[in-house]
Amino acid sequence: MSTSTEQPLTPPLPDQPQNDYVRPIHPDDERVLKTLIGLGIMEGLPKANNKIILNPLCVLSILTLGYSLNRLMSFMPDENIISWFTALIGPCLASLPILGLVEYIQRPHFIGLLRRTMGQSDLVKFDGYCSEGKSKGWVFVHNDQIVGTILVDTQNPGKKLVSVLGDEEGQINEDKQLLENENKEKSNNTNLRKRKSTGTSSNTTSSNGIVQIRHLAVDSPYRQSSIPLDLLIEALDQFFLVQDQNKVIIELGYFCSKEIVDALNKVGFVKSTSKQVEGSDSKLEEPESIGLIGWKGYWMILSKEVYESKKEVIVGKK
Repeated sequence: MSTSTEQPLTPPLPDQPQNDYVRPIHPDDERVLKTLIGLGIMEGLPKANNKIILNPLCVLSILTLGYSLNRLMSFMPDENIISWFTALIGPCLASLPILGLVEYIQRPHFIGLLRRTMGQSDLVKFDGYCSEGKSKGWVFVHNDQIVGTILVDTQNPGKKLVSVLGDEEGQINEDKQLLENENKEKSNNTNLRKRKSTGTSSNTTSSNGIVQIRHLAVDSPYRQSSIPLDLLIEALDQFFLVQDQNKVIIELGYFCSKEIVDALNKVGFVKSTSKQVEGSDSKLEEPESIGLIGWKGYWMILSKEVYESKKEVIVGKK
């Protein structure tokens, strides 16, 4: 009697892992990445509104107006216990127009920032993040969906990029310098194509040893995971260990999410108190201000030595 056991067929291994992984960005990722970046900007609007509404002066104004409305409409409490609940009617009615007014005043600030960001040269010419010798970018893929991205600029660290879009709908920047720079870039690219390829790119590193993280965005349900940290480590390894850069900088808005800031602190980023990058001639532009009060962002900076020591601790915990 022969005993033969059939071996189960093993499925072929996929070309890429299908669950969680970090990969370089592709040109087809443009729409998803812009959506993530835009959501990160607009989520600051409710935070800014809460800053105004929960201000003691605003709360006092709501209570004062509410008391006046209660007196005017005879909603003041009396001996009946149930009548004490009617005292809330005045403050509730007074808060509605104030909430709407705060939203009406602050929304254009964030819409303007969103338009300026989407119209910056790095996102308008998105292929620059995908081509050799330009800025670099990576995405985090979870269950075949992009849930986070990091885009790094090696060409203009610390400088504000000119936007082709204005703050309001229909506004377009007609600065002639943009056209001159675009024509100059096309001319340079034509000359580069005429040269004999050597297999390496001459522009993969920054001339002053500094690169800037232009965009770091993660979908809100995944921020409490290790995704922001994984994206940072992927980018920092590339520029510190492979390309031997000296410093990485990033400009954060006032209402940047706590999870993103925590991830930056874990890898060693610290707030920059000077507009001059230490050990370099590069100067940092004034951070962007936003909202009714003009909440100003700040710069953070990381050196190669600090990152190497922090990474040893992070890897040890994993």
